[in-house]
Amino acid sequence: MTNPETAVTVIEPTAALQVNLDAWPTERFNRLLPMQTLGLATDLIKPIVQAVQLTPADGEGYSPDHYASPDIPQGRRALTARSLNKLASTAGIDFTEEVRLDDGRDPLICGVRWRAEMLLPTGRRITTTGTKWVDMRRMSWKGGLDSAQAMKFRAMLYEHTSTRARNRAVRAILSLQSSYSIAELQKPFAVVSFVPNMDHPDIRGRILDAMAPAIAATYGPTAPRLAAGGDVTVVDEAPDEDEPTQTPRALAPGAPVAAATDSGTADPGSQRGSEAAGEPDWITGGAPKPATPALAGLVAARLRDEGQPKGPVNENQKARLRDLFAPLGEARGALFVAGLAALDMSAEGLTCAQARAIEMSATELGDEPFRAAWQELAGGAS
Repeated sequence: MTNPETAVTVIEPTAALQVNLDAWPTERFNRLLPMQTLGLATDLIKPIVQAVQLTPADGEGYSPDHYASPDIPQGRRALTARSLNKLASTAGIDFTEEVRLDDGRDPLICGVRWRAEMLLPTGRRITTTGTKWVDMRRMSWKGGLDSAQAMKFRAMLYEHTSTRARNRAVRAILSLQSSYSIAELQKPFAVVSFVPNMDHPDIRGRILDAMAPAIAATYGPTAPRLAAGGDVTVVDEAPDEDEPTQTPRALAPGAPVAAATDSGTADPGSQRGSEAAGEPDWITGGAPKPATPALAGLVAARLRDEGQPKGPVNENQKARLRDLFAPLGEARGALFVAGLAALDMSAEGLTCAQARAIEMSATELGDEPFRAAWQELAGGAS
């Protein structure tokens, strides 16, 4: 509509550029955005709403998706890394950087920062960081720092710190609450993301012109970048109030305890080169529990769940992998390479994301069962 006096054309909003969220009422869903109506800058894209249902707690109060601890108000529960990963993946969050902040000299202190970003349909990028410092001396340990619980935590100090930093980035960029009531957790989380509008003739024509690369770009592991440039909005980090000051579950009697090692410090013997062809020199240098045949599937799942940090394997990860595979003895280099081959990976091209998936799989299985499973996997590949 043009004003004849000012010659200014006013574009009235159309129904095609607005999406109502009546189908996702707050009485039934935890909506991760406060507005009732979405306004779109163009009809080349459209929003989709996906519901993420978290696993309820069992009779003992355990759920893989949320937990209670003394640091959380009674009657409320905080989201675990597993559930935060679900929400981040559904919302199309990219994790672009992971940085270790401490120098590795103190084995009881660790600091990690993650950077996350999400692109809105307007072209504006929302970016934030999640930072976490852990000082084991300031945590409560039954039996002190030499207890089995503290020693196991210390062996995976970097992983624990990194996960908490990443969780804070997700909570900040999605504006998640620090904790939720039991009633709220029974409702699914409604997550909005944006995709190309396949009903638009221009979009459909482009897809048909280049079917294969277009589908790969549209439905790949990361969110599609629908517009370039735009302003950047920096979101403050989420508060640290809901994170427990100690591990929520104590070790079971007789559980194995991993030997504490300084992160980034390798056994001097592990620095020797290997005579076997293809073995990286940074990897060579007790009686296992029954092997786990599903290790390949677990690593693949961790790759999906833990996001996709960019770049090749870094020196800190190499040091942690050295410590993890050191008990395999002189054969560790060959077993490492054979296991990577079974996972469709290579030592020369190992990425940060792949190394992290291997580390987190070891955390989930336990070091000894993981090594037994890796030996079985490597034996099947040789």
